[in-house]
Amino acid sequence: MRIVGLVLAGFLAVFAAGVCWIGNDIYGETLQVDPACHDAPLFTADSAKLTIASNPLAHQIDPSVYSGVQAVSFPSRDGKVDVAGLLSPPRDGAPLVIATHGFTGCKHHKHGLSIIGILASAGFGVLAIDLREHGESTVLDGVAALGSDEFNDVLGARDYALNTLGLAPSKVGFWGESMGGATTLIANTYEDLGPIFVDAPFSDIKLVMKDNSDRASVPPWTVEIISIAVQILRNYNFTAASPIDGLAERAEQAIFWVHGTADETVGIHHAELAHAAVATHRQKQFLIADGVSHVATMWDRPSEYRLSLVSFFDKHLKD
Repeated sequence: MRIVGLVLAGFLAVFAAGVCWIGNDIYGETLQVDPACHDAPLFTADSAKLTIASNPLAHQIDPSVYSGVQAVSFPSRDGKVDVAGLLSPPRDGAPLVIATHGFTGCKHHKHGLSIIGILASAGFGVLAIDLREHGESTVLDGVAALGSDEFNDVLGARDYALNTLGLAPSKVGFWGESMGGATTLIANTYEDLGPIFVDAPFSDIKLVMKDNSDRASVPPWTVEIISIAVQILRNYNFTAASPIDGLAERAEQAIFWVHGTADETVGIHHAELAHAAVATHRQKQFLIADGVSHVATMWDRPSEYRLSLVSFFDKHLKD
């Protein structure tokens, strides 16, 4: 019987290892980062002007702001990677907004460059960063951790703003879209980031994985197994902190959440869960754009988006 028990234990160990390997492999294939960043050209002042020309808000952007943009880099909070950024320096005591892209995006993408242009034209400094595995930041394994590791990059950007640029915490705010918004909210569970504007973030990592499990050709229930496998083999912990926790962490913290009802990547139920979690928080605002798809509010309802964005940071960052 002892031999049978040992054989059974060995079989179970091999089976569990195989399941972990398969789960980790599925995750790695599905969340592999596209290094081309949607074929966005590397930043130059001229390329930025061409890139944002398609934005319906282009007429609200002073193209000269791109001439002052600088390439910078700094360490992530955990010290594992160097974070690359584009800095439009704050002038004459102006506040700074740290901008974070979504999955497979980067600081050179038209969304990030548009945010630099919109906010810099309105008198803000902007620091647009590349999360690890993306753009010009350090690549560790080429696979996104959906914010569970990348939050350190956002905190590293804050450290750079406070320690290198010498800004007061009250002069720093954050913008993030999709995974970048979720990553920023996760960072907010660790320390108060101040005013945050997020565009279509997910409220929970495992929930958004289940929502999109069909893309990996697996049933939603396998996400629980995949999450365990990824934690063991990649050290990504999807339950240590959640975006919705960062949203609800501080009742008086100003946070603005934008979401489209036709979002098929991060469903509107993420915004509904978020709204329910902070229903009594008077400083939390939501803009729900009817019929708008994922991170498309800036393009489909540009005037409303810009007004919401600029007025939010005017109110909470400027004296």
